[in-house]
Amino acid sequence: MSKAPAIAVAVAVGAGTAVATGTWAVGAAIGIGIAIVLGLAGHRR
Repeated sequence: MSKAPAIAVAVAVGAGTAVATGTWAVGAAIGIGIAIVLGLAGHRR
């Protein structure tokens, strides 16, 4: 159940990064990276 908030945070960070850098690819890559890290951390718990 904790995946939804984690995904929302990852998307928000990715979108914020994309806007800040002006490069959606970078924002998406960072967002996906964060989502993967949070996903792995969630599975370990």
